[in-house]
This record gives sequence, structure tokens and C-alpha cells, in this order.
Amino acid sequence: MNQLIKNKAQKIIEEYLHEDFEKETVFFDGSLDKEKAYVFHHRKRFFSLLNYLFPKIKKEFRILDVGASPFSFILKRIFPDVDLVTVDFTEDFKERCKKYRIKFVKHDLTKFPFPFPDNYFDLIIFGEVLEHLLTNHSVVMSELERILNKGGTLIIQTPNAYSLNRRIDFLLGKEIFPNNQKIFDYQYAGKLHIFEYKISDLIKLIKDSTRFKIIKISYATYYDNLESALVYKKFKLFYILPALFYFSITRIVPCFRRGIEVILIKQ
Repeated sequence: MNQLIKNKAQKIIEEYLHEDFEKETVFFDGSLDKEKAYVFHHRKRFFSLLNYLFPKIKKEFRILDVGASPFSFILKRIFPDVDLVTVDFTEDFKERCKKYRIKFVKHDLTKFPFPFPDNYFDLIIFGEVLEHLLTNHSVVMSELERILNKGGTLIIQTPNAYSLNRRIDFLLGKEIFPNNQKIFDYQYAGKLHIFEYKISDLIKLIKDSTRFKIIKISYATYYDNLESALVYKKFKLFYILPALFYFSITRIVPCFRRGIEVILIKQ
């Protein structure tokens, strides 16, 4: 990542984390501490997005950030002049988006069509959303293509179903994907990973359901670092050596990495 871009992004994220929020603010996952933990965990994923966005975004761009999250607010701080829209199935962030001059649209992404006209957005960010949707992913991809301008960019970030940690969980007999009872329990709506992909399956989904040109598709290392790994651990010191060993393996074997990043252009 370009160091100047990283420094600017880092500064904006630090300012965001130390903002004096109003008492009535609704936070991601219910509390300021949880929101800060989320930002720390995803910080390098945000950097990866911003590294691509900085040289591409123009003032007149209309951007859709799918799924309201702290990144929506960080993005608006960095690019205050763009027409930023976000869509979510709850109205938790509606008032906060209004404060940040972000257009908020309430919509369940498992319902089609999406509430936007054809060829409407110049850029769509679809970060860590696909795996949460209990619906036909082919239709989701087709809808994203429909609402994107010709020549526009779709960025997808999603977990790798065959990452090393997923393989270890499988060997240990842990629940990798939720059972039916949880899937249809509203309290878990939007929080569970319903389905994850490996790169070959994701390529097949894209090619079978759209005419997107694939610019980049690769396993990403933005979660394979101590900063991200230790955020949610209570006894951090116990995890440092195992984590370093784990990350050294993911550097050598790309398919063991936890993230997948995709850049697509509408033809």
C-alpha cells in the first residue's frame, strides 16, 4: 500500500476511533467498545479497500457501500464530496447516516429487485456481506451488475471457506456454519455466515450469473496478522506464538489465508 495513502487512512481511522460521539449514537453491534474492536479487527481490510479507491474515486461518483458499517462513515470522512449511499435491512444506522450526509436505504438484500435503477452507481463496495445472505447468490450478483454503470467497479471481500482456521475448526469438530434453528432465528439475522466460498467457486458464480470482467481475484492477508487476530482474545499473550506460526504458514500457502478479494468491471 502506498505509504502516503496509508498514513492518510490511518489518520482518518484514528480520528474516527477517538471521536466524541453523542450519547444517543447507535453503535455497531450495540456498543462503542464493540464498534472499536470491529474497526481494529477490520482495519487492514479497510486499508486494502482504500488503497484501490484513492486513485479511482472522483468527486462526481455515486458509490454504494452495501451493508451499513463503520466503514461507511470512514469512507465519507475520506471522500466527503462523493454521493455515498448505503443499504441495510435494519434502520439502526439511519440517523447516524443522516448526520454524515450518507443516503440510507432500508432493504432486505434477499428480496429482489434491489431498490435502485439500472446503471445507477459508479462503484459498489460489497465487503463481507455475501456470506451473510440466505438467498440465491446468482441473483444477488446479477442485481449488483444491473445497478452498476457500464465501466463501473464492483469490489467484493468475503471469507475463504478453506482457510487454515476453517480446516482446523473442521478437524476439531467445531460448528463451522450455523444449524437451521439459528439460520431462521431473527436475533442472528445478518450476523451468521450462511455460506462461504473458495476462489474457484466464486469465479464460477461470477461467470455463470454475470458478464463482469474479472480484474483481480486473490486470497487476502488482511486478517492474517496479530492486530486483527488478538482483538477478540481475552488472554492475548497465550495466542501470540501460535498466531505467529499460523501467519507464517498463510504467507507461504495463499489458499490458507482467511480472506478473498475480488475486483470486477462491468462490461
